[in-house]
Amino acid sequence: SITSFELLTKIQAGLNFYKTDINSIKLIKLASVVPAVERLFEGLNQYIKTKIQILNNNDIKLEKNVEIPSAVGIDRLLNVYCASTQTKSKNILVIDFGTATTFDFGNSKSFEGGVICPGIKTMFQSLFSNTAQLPIIDFQKPEDVLGKNTKESINRGIYFGYSHHVNGI
Repeated sequence: SITSFELLTKIQAGLNFYKTDINSIKLIKLASVVPAVERLFEGLNQYIKTKIQILNNNDIKLEKNVEIPSAVGIDRLLNVYCASTQTKSKNILVIDFGTATTFDFGNSKSFEGGVICPGIKTMFQSLFSNTAQLPIIDFQKPEDVLGKNTKESINRGIYFGYSHHVNGI
């Protein structure tokens, strides 16, 4: 765990590389789906001149054609919104590979919905955490389908299973 002051120190150290002081920054906005991260960054406000604005999904001007609009994560809305500014295509599908892999559909005016699945790392961790003898392994692109030992078999299962999962959706 890290304190807001420790975070400030790390941020300023990174900005020093660019010969920039955090107090020279005129606008700071944060979008997060992790409440603890939001609280950590909100804590920075006591140390810096420009106050950090924590965005919520109402700040993203897209119609939300879903059952509970307030429940859609800002990450998913921003993915569709930003992708819609990068293309002239009417419809957008954004696939975000993170802790969860999300497939989100929309356009420049609306977020239409999507799919949320476990991410690759989450799948590896789940196998390790929920079985008695399967090890955690480093992910690599395999040469062929058949694994000749447990680690190769896990790697191939995740790699080929996940690629077919993504292509299937």
